[in-house]
Amino acid sequence: MKKNKLQVIRKKQTIAFHQFAGDRGGCGIIRCILPTVLLTQFRHKEIDFMPTYNYTYALDKGFYTNLSWVKFQRPAEPSHYKIFRDFKQKCSSIPLYIDIDDLVFDIPETNAASRYYKQREPYTKELFKIADGIVCSTEYLKRKLQKYNNKISVNSNYLVKAIFGKNTWKEKEYKKPRILYPGSFNHFSQKSSGGDFSNELINYIIKTLDIYEWHFIGGCPFELKNNSKIKLHKWCNYYEYPAKIKEINPIVAIAPLENNEFNKCKSNIKLLEYCALGIPGLYQNLEPYNEASYKFSTIDEFIDKLENLIKDVNIQHDVWYNDYNLIKDKLYLEDNMLNWINAHLKLMNKVIK
Repeated sequence: MKKNKLQVIRKKQTIAFHQFAGDRGGCGIIRCILPTVLLTQFRHKEIDFMPTYNYTYALDKGFYTNLSWVKFQRPAEPSHYKIFRDFKQKCSSIPLYIDIDDLVFDIPETNAASRYYKQREPYTKELFKIADGIVCSTEYLKRKLQKYNNKISVNSNYLVKAIFGKNTWKEKEYKKPRILYPGSFNHFSQKSSGGDFSNELINYIIKTLDIYEWHFIGGCPFELKNNSKIKLHKWCNYYEYPAKIKEINPIVAIAPLENNEFNKCKSNIKLLEYCALGIPGLYQNLEPYNEASYKFSTIDEFIDKLENLIKDVNIQHDVWYNDYNLIKDKLYLEDNMLNWINAHLKLMNKVIK
């Protein structure tokens, strides 16, 4: 199929768009709210940006006058289907896009969101077909969604430098080395075993509780929830999250993932966070972390690499330094504002240089 050539925007103009945020947590903040805030301050010699967002659909057609596009984050409800139909009827000339950061099909049953999206799957698929385009977070996710809509653009996740800061690796000395896993409860079953930590990994954690200090932010495996030696911290909002990790100040942070299609579609958000906070990371050898320099595939490899990392400060430095230099140009939203906006413009066969 012949690809349409992108039209370069050169004439001075204003690009205004509106985003309906799907949540007030991580995804809504990262992909909707903070980009809206930063774009209002972003200066470009040829373009003025006027982005807005809210959580409630406006029925008045006049609300959408002069918008370049409207975008809905992660719609799935029957009510969203009615909203899409209403919008297409009232504002047929304005492109309607969907923003999505996860594969909402084939969600593991251990994930708390599985039942919700399974029940709404027919509506979600229909919404994808109705939309004029989809903006997603990874190339792998794009490939999985193409059977529902052939107009898809990849807009990577970024961190905000003003919140995370720019940190470097520093040597740490503890009697019990601190190991961190920050992840929501969705990564684990809440009523039984299962999730992104294998039984072998959980057993290793239990065996080493007197050697290492294991910290979890948000959720942890069911088998560890009531263990008094586990340091379990409550989940905190996005703005407090970096400070919480700095307070724990771990020697290493880990990112285990179960090998399934849902996880293959995830973004490299843990790699971004660990690099931005000066922490060497040990990552699952899976699609989201293809760029990472320090990965594991088996529990034996995990144990070997973790213990080498903990006892050798040179490896700690090199792992963080190598990872940071691989992704530093794709780390912060402030440095990628044009990439963010072009991911949307490409759906209209346009681009800003």
